[in-house]
Amino acid sequence: MKQERISTSQLSVVIAITIMGAEVQSIPRVLASGAENSAWISLLIGWGIGAVGMALFIRLASRFPTKTLAEYFALVFGRWLGKLLSLSFSAYLIGLCILNTRVFAQTIAIPLLPETPISAILAVLVVLLVYESHAGLRSIAQLGQMFIVPIALAAVLIVLGVVPLIDLGRLEPLFEPGLGPVLSTALVASTYVGESIVILMLYPYLTRKSGALRASFIGMAIALALLLPVVVAVTGVFGHERAVDLLFPTLSLARLISFGGFIEHAEVLFVILWLFSAFLKISVFFYAGSLALAQSLDIDDYRPLVNILATIVVFGAVLPDNIAVVLEFRGLLDRYSWVYQYGIPLLTFAAAVALHRGDQSEQAQ
Repeated sequence: MKQERISTSQLSVVIAITIMGAEVQSIPRVLASGAENSAWISLLIGWGIGAVGMALFIRLASRFPTKTLAEYFALVFGRWLGKLLSLSFSAYLIGLCILNTRVFAQTIAIPLLPETPISAILAVLVVLLVYESHAGLRSIAQLGQMFIVPIALAAVLIVLGVVPLIDLGRLEPLFEPGLGPVLSTALVASTYVGESIVILMLYPYLTRKSGALRASFIGMAIALALLLPVVVAVTGVFGHERAVDLLFPTLSLARLISFGGFIEHAEVLFVILWLFSAFLKISVFFYAGSLALAQSLDIDDYRPLVNILATIVVFGAVLPDNIAVVLEFRGLLDRYSWVYQYGIPLLTFAAAVALHRGDQSEQAQ
Protein backbone atom coordinates (compact mmCIF):
# COMPACT_ATOMS: atom_id res chain seq x y z
CA MET A 1 0.00 0.00 0.00
CA LYS A 2 1.24 3.46 -0.85
CA GLN A 3 2.61 5.19 2.22
CA GLU A 4 0.63 8.37 2.86
CA ARG A 5 1.95 11.26 4.89
CA ILE A 6 0.24 13.98 6.89
CA SER A 7 1.77 16.99 8.61
CA THR A 8 1.51 17.84 12.29
CA SER A 9 -0.82 20.75 11.48
CA GLN A 10 -3.11 18.33 9.67
CA LEU A 11 -2.94 16.02 12.69
CA SER A 12 -4.13 18.88 14.94
CA VAL A 13 -7.18 19.36 12.73
CA VAL A 14 -7.88 15.61 12.58
CA ILE A 15 -7.71 15.39 16.39
CA ALA A 16 -10.03 18.40 16.85
CA ILE A 17 -12.59 17.00 14.42
CA THR A 18 -12.33 13.49 15.86
CA ILE A 19 -13.17 14.87 19.30
CA MET A 20 -16.00 17.11 18.13
CA GLY A 21 -17.77 15.65 15.11
CA ALA A 22 -21.52 15.97 15.53
CA GLU A 23 -21.13 15.54 19.30
CA VAL A 24 -21.15 19.32 19.66
CA GLN A 25 -24.90 18.88 19.20
CA SER A 26 -25.36 16.51 22.14
CA ILE A 27 -22.47 17.05 24.57
CA PRO A 28 -24.32 19.75 26.59
CA ARG A 29 -27.21 17.32 27.20
CA VAL A 30 -24.94 14.40 28.09
CA LEU A 31 -22.91 16.43 30.60
CA ALA A 32 -25.95 18.19 32.09
CA SER A 33 -27.59 14.83 32.79
CA GLY A 34 -24.78 13.97 35.19
CA ALA A 35 -23.20 17.22 36.39
CA GLU A 36 -26.27 19.45 36.08
CA ASN A 37 -25.22 23.13 36.17
CA SER A 38 -21.57 22.12 36.66
CA ALA A 39 -21.37 20.49 33.21
CA TRP A 40 -18.66 22.94 32.17
CA ILE A 41 -16.52 21.95 35.17
CA SER A 42 -16.83 18.27 34.22
CA LEU A 43 -15.80 19.19 30.70
CA LEU A 44 -12.61 20.89 31.93
CA ILE A 45 -11.71 18.02 34.27
CA GLY A 46 -12.45 15.54 31.50
CA TRP A 47 -10.04 17.38 29.22
CA GLY A 48 -7.39 17.14 31.93
CA ILE A 49 -7.89 13.37 32.07
CA GLY A 50 -7.82 13.28 28.28
CA ALA A 51 -4.52 15.18 28.21
CA VAL A 52 -2.91 12.48 30.35
CA GLY A 53 -4.39 9.87 28.04
CA MET A 54 -3.07 11.70 24.98
CA ALA A 55 0.43 11.76 26.44
CA LEU A 56 0.10 7.99 26.97
CA PHE A 57 -0.99 7.48 23.35
CA ILE A 58 2.02 9.38 22.02
CA ARG A 59 4.44 7.68 24.41
CA LEU A 60 3.18 4.28 23.29
CA ALA A 61 3.26 5.19 19.60
CA SER A 62 6.83 6.50 19.88
CA ARG A 63 8.01 3.03 20.94
CA PHE A 64 6.83 1.71 17.58
CA PRO A 65 7.31 4.71 15.26
CA THR A 66 6.80 2.81 11.99
CA LYS A 67 3.90 0.62 13.10
CA THR A 68 0.23 1.10 13.93
CA LEU A 69 -1.48 -0.18 17.09
CA ALA A 70 -2.98 -3.07 15.10
CA GLU A 71 0.53 -4.12 14.07
CA TYR A 72 2.35 -3.93 17.39
CA PHE A 73 -0.39 -5.67 19.38
CA ALA A 74 1.11 -8.91 18.05
CA LEU A 75 4.67 -7.82 18.89
CA VAL A 76 3.71 -7.15 22.50
CA PHE A 77 1.14 -9.87 23.28
CA GLY A 78 2.04 -12.59 20.80
CA ARG A 79 0.45 -13.49 17.49
CA TRP A 80 -2.94 -14.87 18.53
CA LEU A 81 -3.79 -12.57 21.43
CA GLY A 82 -2.41 -9.67 19.42
CA LYS A 83 -4.63 -10.52 16.44
CA LEU A 84 -7.64 -10.79 18.75
CA LEU A 85 -6.93 -7.34 20.20
CA SER A 86 -6.41 -5.90 16.70
CA LEU A 87 -9.76 -7.29 15.56
CA SER A 88 -11.47 -5.91 18.67
CA PHE A 89 -9.95 -2.49 18.00
CA SER A 90 -11.17 -2.57 14.40
CA ALA A 91 -14.64 -3.57 15.65
CA TYR A 92 -14.57 -0.70 18.16
CA LEU A 93 -13.77 1.85 15.44
CA ILE A 94 -16.38 0.49 13.04
CA GLY A 95 -18.90 0.47 15.91
CA LEU A 96 -18.22 4.16 16.53
CA CYS A 97 -18.61 4.70 12.82
CA ILE A 98 -22.05 3.06 12.86
CA LEU A 99 -23.26 5.14 15.82
CA ASN A 100 -21.97 8.41 14.40
CA THR A 101 -23.42 7.60 10.98
CA ARG A 102 -26.93 7.14 12.39
CA VAL A 103 -26.68 10.35 14.44
CA PHE A 104 -25.36 12.11 11.32
CA ALA A 105 -28.35 10.96 9.27
CA GLN A 106 -30.79 11.92 12.03
CA THR A 107 -29.22 15.37 12.33
CA ILE A 108 -29.88 15.91 8.63
CA ALA A 109 -33.39 14.50 8.73
CA ILE A 110 -34.81 16.47 11.68
CA PRO A 111 -34.16 20.07 10.53
CA LEU A 112 -33.58 19.65 6.79
CA LEU A 113 -35.21 16.50 5.33
CA PRO A 114 -37.97 15.40 7.72
CA GLU A 115 -39.85 13.47 5.00
CA THR A 116 -36.80 11.64 3.64
CA PRO A 117 -36.26 8.01 4.77
CA ILE A 118 -33.19 7.51 6.94
CA SER A 119 -32.07 4.68 4.65
CA ALA A 120 -31.86 7.08 1.68
CA ILE A 121 -29.70 9.54 3.65
CA LEU A 122 -27.48 6.69 4.84
CA ALA A 123 -27.03 5.42 1.28
CA VAL A 124 -25.77 8.81 0.07
CA LEU A 125 -23.48 9.16 3.09
CA VAL A 126 -21.90 5.74 2.58
CA VAL A 127 -21.23 6.39 -1.10
CA LEU A 128 -19.33 9.53 -0.07
CA LEU A 129 -17.60 7.61 2.71
CA VAL A 130 -16.39 4.90 0.32
CA TYR A 131 -15.11 7.52 -2.10
CA GLU A 132 -13.26 9.43 0.62
CA SER A 133 -11.77 6.24 2.09
CA HIS A 134 -10.40 5.22 -1.29
CA ALA A 135 -8.90 8.72 -1.62
CA GLY A 136 -6.92 8.06 1.56
CA LEU A 137 -5.79 9.69 4.78
CA ARG A 138 -4.19 12.73 3.20
CA SER A 139 -7.43 13.61 1.43
CA ILE A 140 -9.38 13.40 4.70
CA ALA A 141 -6.81 15.61 6.44
CA GLN A 142 -6.92 18.19 3.64
CA LEU A 143 -10.73 18.35 3.81
CA GLY A 144 -10.41 18.89 7.55
CA GLN A 145 -8.09 21.83 7.01
CA MET A 146 -10.56 23.29 4.52
CA PHE A 147 -13.58 23.14 6.82
CA ILE A 148 -12.19 23.64 10.34
CA VAL A 149 -12.46 27.45 10.12
CA PRO A 150 -16.13 27.51 8.96
CA ILE A 151 -16.98 24.89 11.59
CA ALA A 152 -15.33 26.98 14.31
CA LEU A 153 -17.04 30.13 13.02
CA ALA A 154 -20.43 28.42 13.26
CA ALA A 155 -19.86 27.60 16.93
CA VAL A 156 -18.67 31.15 17.68
CA LEU A 157 -21.67 32.73 15.93
CA ILE A 158 -24.11 30.58 17.88
CA VAL A 159 -22.66 31.63 21.22
CA LEU A 160 -22.45 35.30 20.23
CA GLY A 161 -26.00 35.18 18.91
CA VAL A 162 -27.46 34.06 22.24
CA VAL A 163 -25.27 36.11 24.60
CA PRO A 164 -28.22 38.40 25.54
CA LEU A 165 -30.20 35.30 26.58
CA ILE A 166 -27.53 33.77 28.83
CA ASP A 167 -28.21 33.88 32.55
CA LEU A 168 -24.95 33.06 34.33
CA GLY A 169 -26.93 32.58 37.53
CA ARG A 170 -28.02 29.22 36.11
CA LEU A 171 -24.41 28.05 36.48
CA GLU A 172 -24.50 28.56 40.24
CA PRO A 173 -23.83 27.21 42.78
CA LEU A 174 -20.67 25.42 41.72
CA PHE A 175 -20.63 21.65 42.28
CA GLU A 176 -24.34 21.74 43.10
CA PRO A 177 -24.87 17.99 42.42
CA GLY A 178 -21.83 17.11 44.55
CA LEU A 179 -18.21 16.26 43.79
CA GLY A 180 -18.97 12.60 42.94
CA PRO A 181 -21.38 13.27 40.05
CA VAL A 182 -19.12 16.00 38.66
CA LEU A 183 -16.11 13.66 38.63
CA SER A 184 -18.03 10.71 37.19
CA THR A 185 -19.35 12.99 34.45
CA ALA A 186 -15.77 14.16 33.85
CA LEU A 187 -14.92 10.55 32.99
CA VAL A 188 -17.70 10.67 30.41
CA ALA A 189 -16.26 13.93 29.03
CA SER A 190 -12.84 12.29 28.81
CA THR A 191 -14.23 9.66 26.42
CA TYR A 192 -14.64 12.32 23.74
CA VAL A 193 -10.91 12.97 23.93
CA GLY A 194 -10.36 9.22 24.27
CA GLU A 195 -11.78 8.69 20.80
CA SER A 196 -8.57 10.28 19.54
CA ILE A 197 -7.00 6.88 20.30
CA VAL A 198 -7.30 6.72 16.53
CA ILE A 199 -3.96 8.57 16.51
CA LEU A 200 -2.32 5.21 17.22
CA MET A 201 -3.34 4.20 13.70
CA LEU A 202 -2.11 7.47 12.16
CA TYR A 203 1.22 8.04 13.94
CA PRO A 204 3.42 6.11 11.43
CA TYR A 205 2.22 8.41 8.64
CA LEU A 206 3.32 11.67 10.29
CA THR A 207 6.00 13.61 8.45
CA ARG A 208 7.49 14.88 11.74
CA LYS A 209 6.82 12.58 14.66
CA SER A 210 8.66 14.74 17.18
CA GLY A 211 5.81 17.27 16.97
CA ALA A 212 3.02 14.75 17.52
CA LEU A 213 2.31 15.51 21.18
CA ARG A 214 2.24 19.27 20.66
CA ALA A 215 -0.01 18.86 17.61
CA SER A 216 -2.36 16.60 19.58
CA PHE A 217 -2.61 19.09 22.45
CA ILE A 218 -3.36 21.86 19.94
CA GLY A 219 -6.16 19.73 18.50
CA MET A 220 -7.55 19.18 22.00
CA ALA A 221 -7.34 22.91 22.72
CA ILE A 222 -9.24 23.76 19.52
CA ALA A 223 -12.01 21.33 20.43
CA LEU A 224 -12.22 22.64 24.01
CA ALA A 225 -12.26 26.27 22.86
CA LEU A 226 -15.33 25.48 20.72
CA LEU A 227 -17.16 23.11 23.07
CA LEU A 228 -16.78 24.97 26.38
CA PRO A 229 -18.63 28.17 25.32
CA VAL A 230 -21.41 26.04 23.79
CA VAL A 231 -21.85 24.04 27.02
CA VAL A 232 -21.92 27.26 29.08
CA ALA A 233 -24.38 28.89 26.66
CA VAL A 234 -26.77 25.91 26.67
CA THR A 235 -26.80 25.82 30.48
CA GLY A 236 -27.08 29.60 30.72
CA VAL A 237 -29.99 29.83 28.28
CA PHE A 238 -32.03 26.71 29.02
CA GLY A 239 -30.85 25.66 32.48
CA HIS A 240 -29.67 22.11 33.10
CA GLU A 241 -33.19 20.76 33.71
CA ARG A 242 -34.39 21.66 30.22
CA ALA A 243 -31.04 20.91 28.54
CA VAL A 244 -31.40 17.25 29.59
CA ASP A 245 -34.74 17.01 27.77
CA LEU A 246 -33.50 18.50 24.48
CA LEU A 247 -32.46 15.95 21.85
CA PHE A 248 -29.94 18.29 20.21
CA PRO A 249 -29.54 21.26 22.61
CA THR A 250 -27.01 23.09 20.45
CA LEU A 251 -29.41 23.00 17.52
CA SER A 252 -32.14 24.35 19.82
CA LEU A 253 -29.72 27.13 20.76
CA ALA A 254 -29.12 27.97 17.10
CA ARG A 255 -32.86 28.23 16.50
CA LEU A 256 -33.02 31.17 18.89
CA ILE A 257 -30.77 33.26 16.65
CA SER A 258 -32.06 35.81 14.17
CA PHE A 259 -29.82 38.31 12.43
CA GLY A 260 -31.22 41.81 12.44
CA GLY A 261 -34.70 40.42 12.94
CA PHE A 262 -35.09 39.57 9.25
CA ILE A 263 -32.96 36.42 8.75
CA GLU A 264 -34.65 33.46 10.38
CA HIS A 265 -33.87 29.72 10.46
CA ALA A 266 -30.15 30.44 10.62
CA GLU A 267 -29.72 27.00 12.21
CA VAL A 268 -29.81 25.44 8.75
CA LEU A 269 -26.44 27.03 7.96
CA PHE A 270 -24.95 25.76 11.21
CA VAL A 271 -26.31 22.24 10.64
CA ILE A 272 -24.73 22.12 7.17
CA LEU A 273 -21.35 23.17 8.58
CA TRP A 274 -21.60 20.66 11.44
CA LEU A 275 -22.37 17.93 8.94
CA PHE A 276 -18.96 18.44 7.38
CA SER A 277 -17.43 17.94 10.82
CA ALA A 278 -19.47 14.79 11.44
CA PHE A 279 -18.66 13.37 8.00
CA LEU A 280 -14.93 13.95 8.49
CA LYS A 281 -15.04 12.27 11.90
CA ILE A 282 -16.81 9.24 10.45
CA SER A 283 -14.27 9.17 7.61
CA VAL A 284 -11.37 9.08 10.10
CA PHE A 285 -12.94 6.21 12.07
CA PHE A 286 -13.81 4.32 8.91
CA TYR A 287 -10.32 4.71 7.46
CA ALA A 288 -8.65 3.64 10.71
CA GLY A 289 -11.07 0.73 11.22
CA SER A 290 -10.53 -0.52 7.65
CA LEU A 291 -6.76 -0.23 8.04
CA ALA A 292 -6.80 -2.04 11.41
CA LEU A 293 -8.86 -4.90 9.96
CA ALA A 294 -6.59 -5.22 6.93
CA GLN A 295 -3.50 -5.36 9.14
CA SER A 296 -5.18 -7.87 11.47
CA LEU A 297 -5.80 -10.15 8.47
CA ASP A 298 -2.32 -9.51 7.00
CA ILE A 299 -3.78 -7.79 3.93
CA ASP A 300 -1.41 -5.28 2.34
CA ASP A 301 -4.10 -2.82 1.20
CA TYR A 302 -7.23 -1.87 3.17
CA ARG A 303 -9.15 -0.73 0.08
CA PRO A 304 -10.59 -4.16 -0.90
CA LEU A 305 -12.33 -4.19 2.53
CA VAL A 306 -13.92 -0.76 2.15
CA ASN A 307 -17.08 -1.84 0.30
CA ILE A 308 -17.72 -4.74 2.70
CA LEU A 309 -17.30 -2.56 5.78
CA ALA A 310 -19.44 0.19 4.23
CA THR A 311 -22.27 -2.33 3.85
CA ILE A 312 -21.89 -3.31 7.51
CA VAL A 313 -22.03 0.36 8.53
CA VAL A 314 -25.26 0.92 6.58
CA PHE A 315 -27.01 -2.12 8.03
CA GLY A 316 -25.77 -1.33 11.52
CA ALA A 317 -26.91 2.28 11.30
CA VAL A 318 -30.38 1.45 9.97
CA LEU A 319 -31.11 -1.29 12.54
CA PRO A 320 -32.19 0.87 15.54
CA ASP A 321 -35.90 1.69 15.45
CA ASN A 322 -35.38 5.33 16.38
CA ILE A 323 -32.79 7.85 17.48
CA ALA A 324 -33.68 7.33 21.17
CA VAL A 325 -32.30 3.78 20.98
CA VAL A 326 -29.10 5.06 19.37
CA LEU A 327 -28.62 7.78 21.99
CA GLU A 328 -29.28 5.31 24.80
CA PHE A 329 -26.59 2.98 23.48
CA ARG A 330 -24.30 5.94 22.89
CA GLY A 331 -24.82 7.02 26.50
CA LEU A 332 -23.84 3.54 27.68
CA LEU A 333 -20.74 3.67 25.53
CA ASP A 334 -19.84 7.14 26.85
CA ARG A 335 -20.12 5.85 30.40
CA TYR A 336 -17.73 2.92 30.05
CA SER A 337 -15.61 3.34 26.90
CA TRP A 338 -12.87 5.17 28.83
CA VAL A 339 -11.89 1.75 30.21
CA TYR A 340 -11.11 0.55 26.68
CA GLN A 341 -9.76 3.84 25.37
CA TYR A 342 -7.21 4.31 28.15
CA GLY A 343 -6.98 0.82 29.64
CA ILE A 344 -5.86 -1.01 26.49
CA PRO A 345 -3.08 1.49 25.62
CA LEU A 346 -1.92 1.57 29.26
CA LEU A 347 -1.77 -2.24 29.41
CA THR A 348 0.02 -2.37 26.06
CA PHE A 349 2.56 0.26 27.12
CA ALA A 350 3.21 -1.47 30.46
CA ALA A 351 3.67 -4.82 28.73
CA ALA A 352 5.96 -3.31 26.09
CA VAL A 353 8.17 -1.77 28.77
CA ALA A 354 8.23 -4.92 30.92
CA LEU A 355 8.98 -7.19 27.96
CA HIS A 356 11.38 -4.72 26.31
CA ARG A 357 9.29 -4.55 23.18
CA GLY A 358 9.54 -1.60 20.83
CA ASP A 359 11.87 -0.58 18.04
CA GLN A 360 13.80 2.14 19.82
CA SER A 361 16.50 2.05 17.17
CA GLU A 362 14.25 3.89 14.71
CA GLN A 363 14.45 7.60 15.17
CA ALA A 364 11.19 9.53 15.33
CA GLN A 365 11.67 12.22 12.76
